[in-house]
Amino acid sequence: MKPISSMVIEKLNKVENFTLRYDGGRNILWDINAPGLNVLLVAYQYIKYTGEKGKAALVHHSIKGDFFTKAYDIFGRAGLTRSFLPEVWGYMRELNKYADISGDPEVKANANIQLLRFIQEFMEKIIYEDFISKSNEEITEYSDIFKKLLVAGDSFVAATTDGKTQIFAGYPWFDQAWARDTFVSMNGILLIPERYNYARSVFECYVKNQNREGLLPNTIFVSGRKDYNTADGSLWFIEALNRYRIALKSRESDVFIKKMIPTVNRILDCYIKPAGDIHLDKDSLVVVPAQWTWMDAAPKGKPVTPRNGKPVEIQALFYNALAVASDLNYFLGDRRRAEKYEELKKAVARSVNARYFEHDRVYPYDVLDGDEHCDTVRPNAVFLLSLSKVEDLLPMERKLSILDVIEKELLTPYGLRTLTPHDPKYIGNYDTFASQDEKDLAYHQGSVWPYLLSHYLLAKMRVSKDVQETTSYVKKCINSLIYAVKDKDTLPELFSGDQPHKMGGAVSQAWSVAALTEMLYFLNIEANSRRK
Repeated sequence: MKPISSMVIEKLNKVENFTLRYDGGRNILWDINAPGLNVLLVAYQYIKYTGEKGKAALVHHSIKGDFFTKAYDIFGRAGLTRSFLPEVWGYMRELNKYADISGDPEVKANANIQLLRFIQEFMEKIIYEDFISKSNEEITEYSDIFKKLLVAGDSFVAATTDGKTQIFAGYPWFDQAWARDTFVSMNGILLIPERYNYARSVFECYVKNQNREGLLPNTIFVSGRKDYNTADGSLWFIEALNRYRIALKSRESDVFIKKMIPTVNRILDCYIKPAGDIHLDKDSLVVVPAQWTWMDAAPKGKPVTPRNGKPVEIQALFYNALAVASDLNYFLGDRRRAEKYEELKKAVARSVNARYFEHDRVYPYDVLDGDEHCDTVRPNAVFLLSLSKVEDLLPMERKLSILDVIEKELLTPYGLRTLTPHDPKYIGNYDTFASQDEKDLAYHQGSVWPYLLSHYLLAKMRVSKDVQETTSYVKKCINSLIYAVKDKDTLPELFSGDQPHKMGGAVSQAWSVAALTEMLYFLNIEANSRRK
């Protein structure tokens, strides 16, 4: 097969639509929007996820030949024509012919499954080759899983009509960009695969939509509508920008970083002001409204976990942002602003240590001065340890005690629970097909989120003195997620808190995929370093 250029891969990032139907086409299972050939892969993931309805959708579209028609159309418009890839088209045509001549719906369905699996293998090949050409390194640990994760990651990278790039949060119902998900995911989705041009485009998209107060939008919909109702998305932007700077360390990145610094400063001006939805209290801790963190479920408009006041991870993100911004302003030559951020950072650290750990607590409060459930054991304390510039926020004994509580009460084979099972409000089962209100009640009340696992493991690696022992521990922790990817070619949004930890939520979620990508990349670096 001829090598596929990065330019062609970019063409495959145009958002496509495929409406999954069943019951002879009379009912819609889901209306899917995803970039390029990924729209068919997402459709197949959803078919596998939805039982009898999914099987009915597969048969319906197989009888009509819709998967083949869509595949030919996308290949052709991306420039991957029959003359350019004769063997690929030849195989698809033979499959298509086999499906057409059979009158048996099951035979037709099996031929279409073969088509969708072939597209998965095709995407794994071209995206992995693109990764190797850019990074100049082979993945030796879990290479088969890494390839699947690269394809799953690619499915979230969508080109917008104005030429910018967005990272969709998840499928099938989060086919829009969320700032929090975007910047939590960026390292695994764009930086590790060295798709730096896309990363710059994502940053620019959010900078363009910064509001007068300095906040970045929480959500950017395909329609163009934007919502500004998150306290952490803008701070995750700063963390992702620092990850970008660390990843490149080049003259080109310095030029781009200088362009981004005014946006960083406007964000911090928003958080430092003494009044408003987001503001800085006298104790140098950030105050936010209810539902402005990632735990934002609200059945019938009533927040399950309000977390109004001073959520712990907002303070971690704010401290981290001050440290990054101080470095960036020194880099820019603005010593006065850099020193201001440095002094405030020290004040934040004093308050975090004094207030969240008062009376010698071994695990910090989840929220202060607001939500009455401030004393619950939730995983948000992990961000005090995992962000890129928080190494001097807590003393070692507090870092170790946080990890100890997480391991005893929150850690599962698939990620961290959102609430300890010892809490009376804990809900151990998440049923994706229950009512929205029932799902919202369980969403952050014990459900397991895979994206948190990478933050826990990163924190664990930072406090460990034995790299080899830590590497073995990481392999053990990600083993169940490895098997999930083997089965589904992606990772879902969450799992139930109780065993057997059944899959739930969105079928494919960007930050879940990004988290495991990061962990596999770390293992590969360690494996390669031991060989040298």
